Amino acid sequence: MARTSDTDSITKISGRLRTDLRALGGAVDERRSEILDTVTNFTREQPYLATGLALGAGFVLAGGLFSRTTGRVLVFAGRHMFGKLLRQAVTTTLLTGALGAASNSSVKH
Repeated sequence: MARTSDTDSITKISGRLRTDLRALGGAVDERRSEILDTVTNFTREQPYLATGLALGAGFVLAGGLFSRTTGRVLVFAGRHMFGKLLRQAVTTTLLTGALGAASNSSVKH
């Protein structure tokens, strides 16, 4: 008798599990369709941005983010930006000093 009730409970549990898995599969298919529609619409509305994002993701996934070439590009860009910043700071300092000296000399006369 105990074996029959165990078999019945296993049959009920497997039936519920099958039903739940079908419901989960349906929900996954529905969500996949929603995501696919969203991506398709975005790609149609913003094709260049979508292409850029795909290229960037491919670059990162391919390991390009931590390559020597990327390091060299970042060092070059950093030096370039630091040079511009330094030139701007020096120019601003010189102009401020020149304007201050001109205003001081006009006050003395």
